[in-house]
Formats: sequence, structure tokens, C-alpha cells
Amino acid sequence: MNHIKLQSLGLQQMQREIETWLRFIDFLIAENIFLKNRLSEVIQNEVTGDTLEQIENFQNTFITKDTIFALLVKDIKEHGKTLDKEATTGKEISTKLLSVQNKLRDDIGKIEKEYTNLWMTFNKFLIGIFR
Repeated sequence: MNHIKLQSLGLQQMQREIETWLRFIDFLIAENIFLKNRLSEVIQNEVTGDTLEQIENFQNTFITKDTIFALLVKDIKEHGKTLDKEATTGKEISTKLLSVQNKLRDDIGKIEKEYTNLWMTFNKFLIGIFR
């Protein structure tokens, strides 16, 4: 395979990875909405001071996640535009472009782990309230 063909395949892979990230973040955004709705159901019941404090902490965390997701989507889309421009030049994939791709990949992995932990903690909290 020639160098230009490999270059093109590399850019395509990076673009597909970006598409996957955006779908994943869409899922997290939808899940965050679902968890906020569950939280509002809890608030409709009588809650004690300690439970109210936990509810406020979860609410603040969910709002923070919304902001993080929005910023990450912005960064990913900007990177995607840069990739699209790079694809038209036919030049080699730059080190900077690869570095941004790797950083975004790391960010997605970190968010996935953090959100999974948040989801598990929140569900344990709900079970504790409803038992």
C-alpha cells in the first residue's frame, strides 16, 4: 500500500473515532437527563436533611457533567474540522493532530470511568432511599 493511501486510511480512522465519541457523548447526555429526572422524583417525596444534602450534591454533579459534555463536544467538533482540512491537503498527519486525538481519547476514557462511578453511586443512593 502506498503512503498516500495509508495517510487517507489514518485520517478516516480518526474521523470514525470522532463520530463514535460524539455518539457516546449523546448517550451520556441522555443518561444524565434520565438521572436528573429520577432525582426530581426523589425530591417529590419527603426527604430528610442528610438526604437533601446528597440530592443537592448529585444535582450539582449532574449539572457539572452537562457542562463538561458540552465542552467536550465543542472540542471534538473543532478537532473534526481540523481533520477535514488536513484531509484535503494530502500532507502527513501532523504530530499535533495525533496529540489532540490522543488527548481527546484519554478524556473520553476518563469521563466514561467517572460517569460509570457516578451512575453506580447514584443508583445505590436510590436503593437506599426506596428500601
